[in-house]
Amino acid sequence: MKKTDHEVKSLIREMDKTIQRYIAKRKPITLYGPVQYFFDGGGKRLRAVLLLLSSQLISRNYKKSIHAAAAVEILHNFSLVHDDIMDQDDLRRGRATIHKKWNTNIAILSGDVLAAIAFKALNQSPEKHIQKLVEIFSEGFIGLCEGQALDKEFESRSDVREADYLKMISQKTALLFSLSAQMGAILGGARKSQEKALKEFGYYLGMAFQIQDDLLDIISDEKILGKNIGSDLAAGKKTYISILASEKDQGRGMVNIFQSLTDEDIRKKTLDEFRRYLISSGVQARTQKMIDKYFQSALNRLQGFKNTKTKQTLIQLAHHMWKREN
Repeated sequence: MKKTDHEVKSLIREMDKTIQRYIAKRKPITLYGPVQYFFDGGGKRLRAVLLLLSSQLISRNYKKSIHAAAAVEILHNFSLVHDDIMDQDDLRRGRATIHKKWNTNIAILSGDVLAAIAFKALNQSPEKHIQKLVEIFSEGFIGLCEGQALDKEFESRSDVREADYLKMISQKTALLFSLSAQMGAILGGARKSQEKALKEFGYYLGMAFQIQDDLLDIISDEKILGKNIGSDLAAGKKTYISILASEKDQGRGMVNIFQSLTDEDIRKKTLDEFRRYLISSGVQARTQKMIDKYFQSALNRLQGFKNTKTKQTLIQLAHHMWKREN
């Protein structure tokens, strides 16, 4: 895994250098300072790496895909900046969110400029692919917004079921993973069957990733996770965990009580009780089973590709995501 880590880190360094060309040392500082701050906070860069590796899997050369990878990462960070505003989150990657460190107006504008920069970066891709890439990217952007709208809508609804939730995260989260792998395949010159397989690989990774996020929001440690534990549950968000727990009266009652609490000490105690309930009721095991199912479905989509070093890196990346703690 160390060799794989080195390869992935090398891709991230090159992609980050490309991003810096679009955001570094630009004015006004009130706009680009917060943008630089946000990227300096780090991040997994999973979607960008997925795009680069998907391209390399087909062509053995990811260089032509570097601007598209930067575009995907920039778009993802746009969504995080605006999500933090909408959810009123205080922390992102262990640091103050932009709207907390500056203010909401600056955060909105910082997110807006990131969306524009994402398209500018994408436009630096090879000309023969631009039209298709822009179409996929634009549809992904729209789907991302639709998924976020559903996520906010669900907060005020009591009738959200598992199928509704899975549809929502397929747009809010999985779509960006899916288009990353698909765009990488296109830039690598993939056949239609290869493009489809990688698109589905990204989709299943994204579905697993989001449900895993829901679980980590409850069972992880705040220092490891880099944000407030139980924040989604407290905000009334519909997560895979809350939906399964609410199938029974006891679980539904615990979810409702947790969302009504304001005292931090009582909230922590209640969260510990909720964690025990997730284990005793089987909700945590059911959630983990769904995560495992999606990760395995993703890996199955790579079976038709030759057993190259890049394929092994993609497999190792999926396994690394599978076992992550934040």
